Amino acid sequence: MGYKTIVEMIEKIKEYENLFQTSIPNDFHVHSDYLIDNLNETDFRKAYERYRQIMQALQLDMAKLPHEYGLIVCDKKGLEKPAYSMNNQYIWLFLALAQSGEIKNGILHIDGQKFADFKNGKAVGKNSTSPKNVDKLIKQLENHSFTINGNIEKDFDLHLKYLT
Repeated sequence: MGYKTIVEMIEKIKEYENLFQTSIPNDFHVHSDYLIDNLNETDFRKAYERYRQIMQALQLDMAKLPHEYGLIVCDKKGLEKPAYSMNNQYIWLFLALAQSGEIKNGILHIDGQKFADFKNGKAVGKNSTSPKNVDKLIKQLENHSFTINGNIEKDFDLHLKYLT
C-alpha cells in the first residue's frame, strides 16, 4: 500500500507519532528477558522513556522535513510523490540494528554484513520489507542524540549520547 499524496503520507506519520505522546509510567512490570547486562527495572524504565522521546522527535521531524529523510521522490515526469508507505521506519531500523550487533560498554557495535542483509530484504521479525532510505534514516540519528562512528556501509558503532 502506497500513499497517494505527500499530504496523506505526512498525516499518517503524524498519526503514528501520536502513539508516542503518552509518557511511560514510572512504575510498570519489566519482564526479566529485557533486563540484560545487569540492567535494573528503574534504569530500563528511564531508557524506555528516553526511547519514546526520541521516537516522537524522529516522527515529528519526518513529518516536518520529509525530503531530508528520503520520503519524497520525483516520478518520471519530475513531479514529487511519496516514496514509501512504511510510517514506522525507525522501529524497523532499531530492530535491524539490534539484530545486527552487540552491545559492549554501552555502545552498539554493528556487524556491517549482518546489517546489509537486512537492508537487502532479510526479514526483520515478521516484516519482510525494508525502507529504501536506510542510509538517510541512520544519518538523521545524529540529529537526535546518537553518535555514529565508522562507515555505515561496513562495520560501525552507534552510541546514544545521553539517557537523561
